[in-house]
Amino acid sequence: MQLDSVGNDELIDKLRADATAKATALNEYTNEEEHADRVKQLQEFNRTAGHGFLPIKVEDLPTKGLYYPVGTRINIKAATLADIKHWSSTDETDPQSIDTALNNILESCCYVSFPQEEGRYATYKDLIDIDRFYIILAIHDFTFPAGKNDLKVVINEKDEVTVKKDNVDFLKLSDKFMKYYNAEKRCFSFPVKSSYYKSGMMDIYMPSVGTIKWLKDYMYTRQQRREGFDQDFINIAAFLISDYRFLNNDYYYQLVDMTTEWTSYEWALMTKVRSTIESAIVPVLNYTDDGGTLRQAPLEFRGGIKSIFMEHIDIDF
Repeated sequence: MQLDSVGNDELIDKLRADATAKATALNEYTNEEEHADRVKQLQEFNRTAGHGFLPIKVEDLPTKGLYYPVGTRINIKAATLADIKHWSSTDETDPQSIDTALNNILESCCYVSFPQEEGRYATYKDLIDIDRFYIILAIHDFTFPAGKNDLKVVINEKDEVTVKKDNVDFLKLSDKFMKYYNAEKRCFSFPVKSSYYKSGMMDIYMPSVGTIKWLKDYMYTRQQRREGFDQDFINIAAFLISDYRFLNNDYYYQLVDMTTEWTSYEWALMTKVRSTIESAIVPVLNYTDDGGTLRQAPLEFRGGIKSIFMEHIDIDF
């Protein structure tokens, strides 16, 4: 199901009709195993589309779903008037305010579920940080019908292009870098020299929204209290944390202590990995100019970032 069709009343009617049909069809399954499987399908439907949610294919995300447990599901719903009202109060000159506002939208409009065997209840904090903005754009597309509050990028003095989430490049990691991807652990594994790593391999993770949020809160708290912290370590800390649920001050200090057993090689490796990933995150809009040539433009919205969930007011005063 394509998200570009959301906002269409016919789609909503179809979802309701599907729910009715599935409930009727349930009675046709007399085999106990088939019946139980059908019940699970309906329960999932009720948690998602049945409550105004639509699925996002994890393989369509900037990360291609490579860093989530196999079987992860992500669903979104349209932002409500209350969500938009709260968004409108965001101070777009304050990066922390924007960051909080984006997370508030995710918390309200994004439903994440892990497969049952994971034994973990998933939330928006489990989203990989790089995927966050793609999902925000998807929620925008669901919230506003096509032609209403389209996001625009100005490309020259007289032309602008409408932004679609699937026309944006968010992440480009080279094939050489991807050779170190560990499909079993859903992270990267690099050979290292420190005796601390008994296997001879260091696992490096794509930071989650929850991990980034905790680290930002930690820095903010320390700064407010005028307490120092290890700036060198915090720059690479997010790549060493597999699950934000582990995070508290004690666990963080354990990670700091771990690096005392690193050699210069591990520090050089982490610096290179961080630089490689950060340089690969350059959101650009792909578009075709009047001459048919494929071009790219920086993802800078007309009206600023608040325009994502605030309609353009075409009044001059």
